[in-house]
Amino acid sequence: MALLKPLLILSISVTAASSSTIDGTRRRSLAEQLAEECVAGTAGLIVSLVPLPCHCTAENADGSDAVLCPMCVAKHCPGVDAGVHCTRKTGPSPSPPASASPLCRPFCALKTDPWEEKCSWGGCEGCAECSRVQQQQLQAKLASRSAAPVRYLKSLNAITAAELDETTLEEVMLDPSVRSIGADCIIELPTENDAAPSAIQEGPTWGIDRIDSRVGLDNQYDDSGITGSGAIVYVLDTGVRITHSEFGGRAEPGWSSGCNDNGCSAGWVRDGVVTDANTCHWHGTHCASTVGGIELGVAKQVTIVTVQVLSCAGSGSTSGIFEGIEWVVADVQRREAELDAHVPAIISMSLGGGGGGRFDEVINWAYAQGVVSVVAAGNNNADACNYSPASTPLAITVGSTTRTDERSSFSNHGSCVDLFAPGSSVDGACTTSDSCTRAASGTSMACPHVAGVASQVWAAHPYFTPAELAAAIDCLATADVIDDMPADTANRFLYN
Repeated sequence: MALLKPLLILSISVTAASSSTIDGTRRRSLAEQLAEECVAGTAGLIVSLVPLPCHCTAENADGSDAVLCPMCVAKHCPGVDAGVHCTRKTGPSPSPPASASPLCRPFCALKTDPWEEKCSWGGCEGCAECSRVQQQQLQAKLASRSAAPVRYLKSLNAITAAELDETTLEEVMLDPSVRSIGADCIIELPTENDAAPSAIQEGPTWGIDRIDSRVGLDNQYDDSGITGSGAIVYVLDTGVRITHSEFGGRAEPGWSSGCNDNGCSAGWVRDGVVTDANTCHWHGTHCASTVGGIELGVAKQVTIVTVQVLSCAGSGSTSGIFEGIEWVVADVQRREAELDAHVPAIISMSLGGGGGGRFDEVINWAYAQGVVSVVAAGNNNADACNYSPASTPLAITVGSTTRTDERSSFSNHGSCVDLFAPGSSVDGACTTSDSCTRAASGTSMACPHVAGVASQVWAAHPYFTPAELAAAIDCLATADVIDDMPADTANRFLYN
C-alpha cells in the first residue's frame, strides 16, 4: 500500500497575517511543519482559496445589501455565520469599515471602472466577481514564480504550485483570497511481502474462492452469473498493462498525473498504460486483475480504466491523486452524456498514509457526483481512523484477511474499517509480460476484491444510490467469521 502523509492544513488567517506576525520564525515554522508531515518530501504547495460567494459585504448606504448578503451566504456557504461574514456600511465607499471582519471584506483592490461600481453597488455577486479576479491574479502570480506548472483543483478550490521562495510565500499568506496553505506531499509504495512470478493458475485464486462462500474454501469460484458488465472500476495506482491476457480487451487507457500535451515526465506513462517500453510497477496491474481478471478477478466483465497517480517508481503527489479523482468524475459524466444513462462507477484506491480526514473533502465531492470510492485500510496494524483515505466515512474501507480467516497481522482495524477481504498472499497479474503473475500481500490486495464486488452489485442494480450500494455490500457480508479481530472493529467478511 502506498505510504502517504497527506495535505497539512495550516490555517493562516487573513486577520492574523501582517508583516509583524509573519516573521522569519513563522516562516521557518511553516517549513518545518511541512517537512514533518511529508515522509518522502514535498512536490510543492497546495494553496486553498476562500469560497468566492462567502466574500459578501453589504455596501449600500441604504442597507439594502444587508439582506442580499445573508441570502447569498445561506445559498452558497452552508455552515458559515452570516452575521460574521456580512457587514453593513453607512456609506457607498468600496473600502470596508475598520471593524469589518477581514473574512467578509470585499476584495476590490481594483478601484477603476467597472470594478469600483461592482464592489460598491454589486452586493454579494459583485463582490464575488471581484474576488474571482483576485484569485485569477494569484494564480497568475504563482504560475510566474513556480518552477512547475500550477494546477487548479476544483474539488478543493485550491491551486498547486512548486516550492516558493520566502518572499512569494509571505505574499501568498497575506493574500486575503487564501484560506490555508498545505504541503503537496510525495507518496511512495512500500515493499510488499511478495512471492516470485509464476504461471497463470488454472483454478481460482484463494481470494475469489473464499468470497463466494460463507465458510472456507472449496476450490471453486461462483459469481452466480453476475459479471459486472456495464460497470466501470477506475484503478488509481501505478498504471495498468491493459494488454495483459487477464483483461480480455476490457481494460482501457485513462489518465496520468505525470503527463501533459508536451509529453510525460520520467517514470510516468501516457494515459496510465504500461507497455513493454516501460514495464513500470506491477502494483496497479495486480490490483486491476483482482478487480476484473478473467482467471484472477472478481468481476469477469467489468470495464477497467487505468488512472496513474503513482509513478513507475511508486511515488507521486497528493494533488496528483486529487486531480486523478477529478478526472474520473469528469470521465464518468462524459460517458453518461454519451449514453444518456447512469454509469455505475467505482474508484479503487490501494494507497494511503498517516493523518485522519485528509481525503474527506475530495472523496465526498466525488460521492456527491455519484462515484463511490473503495480504499485500503492500511498496513500498520493500527487504528485506521488515523490514516487517510481509510478514515473517510463515505469511502468503503477494507481490511485484510488470511486464507485461514484470520485478520492479517499487518492489517489496520478500528471503527473506520467497514469490512475485510482476502489480502495475504494473493495472486495477481504483473507487468513483465501479457501472461505473468505474482503473489503479494497487503490491504492493497484486499481493496480490489471489494471494488470488484461493488461493480457486480451496481451493475445488477444500476438504480442504487451510492449509499444503497454501500449498504448492500455491508448487508451481504458474512458476520463473525474472522479471528484475531479487535473488539472495536466490525467482524464482517466480503461476500458476493
